[in-house]
Amino acid sequence: MSPTVRETSLPVNCTVIPGSMSDLDEILELEGRSFTSPWTRKMFEGELSGNPFARFLLVREEAGGRARVLVAYLCYWIVFDEVRLMNLAVASERRRRNLATSLVRQALDEARDAQAKRALLEVRVSNEAARRLYRGLGFRETGNRKDYYRNPVEDAILMALEPLVPTQG
Repeated sequence: MSPTVRETSLPVNCTVIPGSMSDLDEILELEGRSFTSPWTRKMFEGELSGNPFARFLLVREEAGGRARVLVAYLCYWIVFDEVRLMNLAVASERRRRNLATSLVRQALDEARDAQAKRALLEVRVSNEAARRLYRGLGFRETGNRKDYYRNPVEDAILMALEPLVPTQG
C-alpha cells in the first residue's frame, strides 16, 4: 500500500513521493554514502517487495531542470497499532533543510491515519543530530540496547512517541 503524500515544509524544488522497487539503485547509493554498515540490496528488496508492513517515502530534488535526484528516504513499518521508523538517510550535502523532519512527520501522519497509537525507533548513542530531530518531534528516550550496532560497535538508544498526535506543519 502506498502512503498518501501530504504537503510539507520542504524546499520548493523538493517533492515527497512513495518509494518502490524502481528506486532501489538510488536508495542503495544514498544508503552506502550515509552509513558505515549500510543495508544490503537483499535487505532492501525484502522491504520493498516482501514486507507487507514496510513503506518508503522519498525526497526528490530538481536542480536546474535536471532529472529529479533522490536526496533522502525513510523506510518505516506500520504494524497494527504501531509505527516503527526503520531507516532514514539524507544526503550529507542536503542536511539541515527540513527533509528528515518532513519525512518523519509524514510517516507519523500516515501511521496515525492507519490507527497507530505509538511510534518506536532505535538510534546510535553518538547520533546526536538524529536524537535532537526525534526529541523535537516529541519522542522520548526509553531505554538502551547494548552493542546493538556494528562498525563501529555502539549502543542504541530506544525512543518512543506515545500517543501519536497530529504533527505540526
